[in-house]
Amino acid sequence: MRITIENVRHKTKHLSQSFHNWLTILFKPDQFFIRVNAGEITNSFFPMALLALMIILQSIGQGAALGHLDQTTQSGFSLPAMVIFNLATLWITWLWVISIMRSFLILAGIRCPEWQPRVIVSWLFAPLTLRYGVRLIYTLITSTPIKTAGFSGFMSEPSGFIGIFISQILTQTDLYLCWQMILLWIGLKYLPSIQPGQRLMLLIITVSNMLIISSLIQSFFVFLQFL
Repeated sequence: MRITIENVRHKTKHLSQSFHNWLTILFKPDQFFIRVNAGEITNSFFPMALLALMIILQSIGQGAALGHLDQTTQSGFSLPAMVIFNLATLWITWLWVISIMRSFLILAGIRCPEWQPRVIVSWLFAPLTLRYGVRLIYTLITSTPIKTAGFSGFMSEPSGFIGIFISQILTQTDLYLCWQMILLWIGLKYLPSIQPGQRLMLLIITVSNMLIISSLIQSFFVFLQFL
């Protein structure tokens, strides 16, 4: 029993520290990335797990607002299928961005621990948890799902795959994307021997790949709904 209690205390302490780190990167990013650079923060699971949980909750909330939790959506896809697809989009984008950042650092001759790009990218997704959290709260309060997120409201009804793709990019272009860019800009300056030009280029490459890959996957899913 003693061992079990100690394990629970240890896991609770670890969870509390992870949540503290999550708040730190959002509001004190310099302090956070100094600790990452010092090797004090190497956990990349917590921010992604928290975001995945929020995506599930937001999808359920949206399904409840539309009144089809136990039915197929208006487009013919079941709610579980939509949740799985949204989670797949998240993890595929995550893996892709990590590989892009690692490749750039290797080609640029910037040496850093193998885990560091993974940690930077994982915690870079922290603002998106707030994005889905705000959408969930809005949906629960108004019982109405958000149909035109980001700048997509300035675009007419998309038609064709290209139109859907542009709409998906605009959907993700919001305050939280800007927040991600600021966090990434701060985090990259702590990479060893990185030059200002390399820092700017890596920022552009990372953000553009994150937008393009996630938008392509989402566009494919939306496009299937019209078939």
